[in-house]
Amino acid sequence: MCDSSVVTTGPVSERRRHDFPPLWLVPIALVVGVGLIVFVSTTLGVLGLIAGFVAIVWLQREADEFVRARAASEDD
Repeated sequence: MCDSSVVTTGPVSERRRHDFPPLWLVPIALVVGVGLIVFVSTTLGVLGLIAGFVAIVWLQREADEFVRARAASEDD
């Protein structure tokens, strides 16, 4: 009898090849995102700066969570 809960996958290196975004792209995307947020928020005044700060904190947390999830999945 075949257990349907068992998933067969390739080696870890083969699965990692198709992950998007690649891990090296995360810091580049973070710097570009922060630059865009600062540029847009400065044109909107004080409220734009506050919204930009919140967006930067959110973006950094998302990037950190993504990197930690990738590192945890590589450990499996």
